[in-house]
Amino acid sequence: MTDFTAGGLTLYEIIWFFLIYSFLGWVLEVVYHAASQGTVVNRGFLNGPVCPIYGFGMIIIILLLNTLFPEGAAGVHGALLFLFGLVLATVVELFGGWALDRVFHARWWDYSDRPFNLNGYICPEFSLYWGLGTVFAIRILHPFVKSHTVDVWPERFGYPAAALLLLIYAADFAVTVMIVNGINRKLAELDTLQASMRVVSDDLSTALGTGSIRTVQRIEEGKARAALAKERLHEETEDLRKRLEEKRAEITGREQALYDDLLKGRVFGARRLLEAFPDLKMRDHSEVFSALKEKLKIIK
Repeated sequence: MTDFTAGGLTLYEIIWFFLIYSFLGWVLEVVYHAASQGTVVNRGFLNGPVCPIYGFGMIIIILLLNTLFPEGAAGVHGALLFLFGLVLATVVELFGGWALDRVFHARWWDYSDRPFNLNGYICPEFSLYWGLGTVFAIRILHPFVKSHTVDVWPERFGYPAAALLLLIYAADFAVTVMIVNGINRKLAELDTLQASMRVVSDDLSTALGTGSIRTVQRIEEGKARAALAKERLHEETEDLRKRLEEKRAEITGREQALYDDLLKGRVFGARRLLEAFPDLKMRDHSEVFSALKEKLKIIK
C-alpha cells in the first residue's frame, strides 16, 4: 500500500506511533500515580488504556524534529533535544489543558500548587520532566519501538488492526464525552436544588417574620384579639413548616440520588474519572463538585 510521507514518517508509522505512545503514556501515568499516591487507577481520560495527549505529543515532536533538522530526530544534540522537548511538550500540555477546559468546563490537572505555574496548566517542574522524557524517548525508546513494531509488522495486517483500534478509541471517546456531559448536567441540577432549598428557607423566614409583625399589630389593637392572633400565627407557622419539610425531603432525596449516581462506576463512569484525576475541577459547579469529592473520600 502506498503511503504519503510527512516529516519522514509514513501514514502507517504515524497511526501506529500514535496508538503505541498513547498506550505507553497511559502506562507512565498509572505508574507515576501509583508511586506518588499509593493507589492504582486507570489514569486515562478515556476508559481504555490510552492517554491520547502522549500520542499526539510524540508524533508532533518526531515530525518537527525530522522537518527542522537535516540529520533527523536521532541526530539532534542531546542539549538541543532536551530544550526542544521541554518547550514543545509544555506547549502541547498547555494547549491540551486549555482545550479540555474550554470544551468540558473542567480542569483535568492542576499545577496551581507548584511554583511559577501558568494558570495551573503548566509549571517549570513538569516542563523539565518533559524535556528529560523527550531525550529518553527519542534516544532510547523510539528506536526500540520502531524496530520492534512498524519495521516488522506487515502493513496488510497492521492497517486493519490499527483501523479496529481507532474505531474502539473513537467509540471510547464518544462514551467519555457523554459521561462528562452527564456529570455537568447532574452538577447543574444539584446547583439548582441547592438554590431551591435556599429559596424555600428564605420564604419561610419572610413568612414567619411577616406573621410575627401582624401578630404584634393585632395585640396592640386589642388584648381580646391577642389569643386569636397567636393561635392563627401558630397554625400558619405549622403549615409553613410542614410544607418546608416536605420540600426539603423531596430536594434531599433527589440530591442523594444524583450523588449516588455520580459515585457509581469505578471501571466506567463518573467515579472512575474522579479517582483518575484527583485534581479535577469543574469550573461551573465548584461548590457541589467539592461536596461530591468529599463524599467520594468517605466511601473509599
